[in-house]
Amino acid sequence: LAGVRILSAPISDADEAAALNYEYQKNEIYSCSWGPPDDGKSMEAPENLILKAMVNGVQKGRDGKGSIFVFAAGNGGGLDDQCNFDGYTNSIFSLTIGAVDRKGLHPYYSEMCAAMLVVAPSSGSGDHIHTTDVGKDKCTDLHGGTSAAAPLVVGVVALALQVRPDLGWRDIQHLMVNTAVHFNPEDPDWEMTATGRPFSYKYGYGRVNAGAFVEAARDWKLVKPQAWFDSPAIFLETSPAKRQEIDLPQTDTPDGSATGDADAIVPNPTVSGVEITEEGVTSSFTVTQDMLDDLNMERLEHITVRVWIEHERRGDVEVELTSPNGIVSVLARQRRFDESTDGFTGWKFMSMKHW
Repeated sequence: LAGVRILSAPISDADEAAALNYEYQKNEIYSCSWGPPDDGKSMEAPENLILKAMVNGVQKGRDGKGSIFVFAAGNGGGLDDQCNFDGYTNSIFSLTIGAVDRKGLHPYYSEMCAAMLVVAPSSGSGDHIHTTDVGKDKCTDLHGGTSAAAPLVVGVVALALQVRPDLGWRDIQHLMVNTAVHFNPEDPDWEMTATGRPFSYKYGYGRVNAGAFVEAARDWKLVKPQAWFDSPAIFLETSPAKRQEIDLPQTDTPDGSATGDADAIVPNPTVSGVEITEEGVTSSFTVTQDMLDDLNMERLEHITVRVWIEHERRGDVEVELTSPNGIVSVLARQRRFDESTDGFTGWKFMSMKHW
């Protein structure tokens, strides 16, 4: 067990990358109750060195089985913040963990998003987590937030790895989805996915259950190597396409390489695109069975969507993804405090809802 201090002073990308790979053959799980500000207006993601560290962790950590990164979803729910605007919780490499209070209700602070995996107990409904504290014979009855929920999931994963140390990082996510407990069924936020599982932006696939998770891990058949499919860039332009070639930064492909070609075609910011009206703008792309067969795609895990949207107030923009089965992932809701004029310059969203 190691404690890596990164929040006590200003931190560089190199410091953060080193922390995420710290002794990654000995330390199997990384409990991350930190991230960008939960202020309802920030939008930050791991890039360059930090992203390389996460890719390196899932590829080489635990003798190639992959480091397990567990991230707290964030406590900005009361400020309209959403975990899809946090590039750490929005990553395919992370287990994004929200909170549920002692009454089985959604605490106001726990952020919602399509990247939510499961929830674990934390503060709310007039109580907190009771636990040990720093110092000799110290305890507290005031621990809370998603920062308390995520470490509980870390403990559950540790129990499973004692039973099955050969589980890969994706096996852990599959087991979480399969064993999560559906609760509070009266909550209107629950929706059925195409596979018949209930999913909620508040709760993900439900509340973690340590016993069920460990028992399922005993006989779990390891998943096959990861496969992935990249669609071509989709342009919405009123005039004949004017495009420029630039190098895309590294993304979430398993080998850490850029999605698509190294010199990928992306929208030219000098070209005016389709105006967004009150009805919104829609585009679609068809994926055929032949495309999936060619890439050895048998079943779906994560979906990532990268968008370029210009807007004078980012907090007014909503982004949705609709599957052929009509399952809608809300990737971005409105945020009342996000007044940025930068829009979405290649921001990558992720959804667990189509698993």
